[in-house]
Amino acid sequence: DATDLIRSMKVKKTKIFPKVDFIVFNFPHTGRGMKDMDRNIRDHQLLVLGYFKSSIELFENLEKKNTKTSDLNVMGKEEKEPKIVLSVFEGEPYDSWNIKSLSKTLGLKVERSGKFQWSAFEGYEHKRTNSEQNTTKVASERNAKIYVFEKFKKQQKKKAAEDSDEE
Repeated sequence: DATDLIRSMKVKKTKIFPKVDFIVFNFPHTGRGMKDMDRNIRDHQLLVLGYFKSSIELFENLEKKNTKTSDLNVMGKEEKEPKIVLSVFEGEPYDSWNIKSLSKTLGLKVERSGKFQWSAFEGYEHKRTNSEQNTTKVASERNAKIYVFEKFKKQQKKKAAEDSDEE
């Protein structure tokens, strides 16, 4: 369940969990075939928001859990900030989900985005959400976009606030 990653990944308070650098959700979909486009869009926005919130909670939980081991800073290597990755098809209704705007409401920003490279996910098969059937369109023939999100850093938040005051 992408909206409850702590439970889904069975992260327990007493267990040391490996460092997680990325959480990836390719082509989120509720599996509902709603005809009402506004309800459909809102339903998927809630799914994406749930994924973002769950990812943030998981990273924060793991950070607290692994603080003692990360304080060792093995061989002087700088810890990387964890990233949240989301892939969606291009076009409607996906464009109307307003992925970037949703991310900002939770203090995330797009670090980078680009064309989804199907070859980077060798063996990936896109299936219908509500069954094991293949989709009606061959996924790799469809245009898709991948987003990599990171948390706004405090300095970035301050600059963003200053920029908005100037407008």
